[in-house]
Amino acid sequence: MKASEFALSNYGLHVEGLLDAISHALKQATVSARVVLRCRLVIEELAVNAIRHGGATDVVVTVVVSNRISITIQDDGLGFDPFSSVTPDISEALTERSIGGLGLHIIRSECSETRYMRSGQFNIMSVEIEL
Repeated sequence: MKASEFALSNYGLHVEGLLDAISHALKQATVSARVVLRCRLVIEELAVNAIRHGGATDVVVTVVVSNRISITIQDDGLGFDPFSSVTPDISEALTERSIGGLGLHIIRSECSETRYMRSGQFNIMSVEIEL
């Protein structure tokens, strides 16, 4: 599969539509349903966080399938490295845990690699998911 690029704008395509388009492309590339779901989870978490917490109005997702799936998400939101945040202590009782961080914990557990960089006005998050 060649690289597939999908764009999302707060004013246009909804996250669910973006996820459906990416899922369709991955299925066309004969990626297993389990891996498609993992990709959806990771992309949804990063895209929604960029919009909700970073104020992004444009999000571009690039997906490349080779011997693994490479996902790059670029957004125009506030600068924030999601992969530098502290991993929550999931051994604590739910009532004792502080709010937040669980989605990023899930991303770390689903991805073999995570990278962040800020380039000009853009956040660029790259993740790798094993097939």
